[in-house]
Amino acid sequence: MTTISSPTYQYTDDDLILEVVYWERIARKIAIVMSRDLRHYARQTNIRLVAGVLLIAFLVGDGLIYIFYGRGAAVFGLVCLLAALFPVVLIAAALWLMDWVVKKADPD
Repeated sequence: MTTISSPTYQYTDDDLILEVVYWERIARKIAIVMSRDLRHYARQTNIRLVAGVLLIAFLVGDGLIYIFYGRGAAVFGLVCLLAALFPVVLIAAALWLMDWVVKKADPD
């Protein structure tokens, strides 16, 4: 039986085996959650970043307008944010549509 000693604790073979088993279980759980498809991971990350930016812009930005200038200004700020978002959504939809057409035309 091998014993590894540290200043505070003595590790035996059984302790080390239990530690290895614990970390193997953690690694398996991480592998199940995380896929190997990097394109999916990048797409998911981009979607989360865009959602976070929009959430911050709408909640924090419009919330500060409401706090400093009142309800009317906050409603107008919300209208302006939505109006500014409209062309961005149109461009994103056009790019998505072009991507879809290209993928349908060339299945490779």
